[in-house]
Amino acid sequence: MEASGIAFKVYDRIVPNPTIQNVKDGVEFIKNYNADAIVAICGGSPQDTAKAIGIIIANPEFSDVLSLEGVANTQNPSLPILAIPTTSGTAAEVTINYVITESW
Repeated sequence: MEASGIAFKVYDRIVPNPTIQNVKDGVEFIKNYNADAIVAICGGSPQDTAKAIGIIIANPEFSDVLSLEGVANTQNPSLPILAIPTTSGTAAEVTINYVITESW
């Protein structure tokens, strides 16, 4: 990306079994940098988190991932996401679903 002159920032705070807080932090990160797209590199956790972040950014009427539980009536497609899997097994890069956990 550097060689192509594409500006980017790295958000690398995703944990295995990503939490609601991971999504909230990621949404703020994207807002702060006014990103045009998300590149999710790694396994299912970063990819699931990216999908949740992307849909919240594109549909600001949904305040957070909890407001999207179930089948949410979003009006806009997600912020573009390029998913680059480095593991096999979850297929997170090919589905619209994501798994986010709550840590009480």
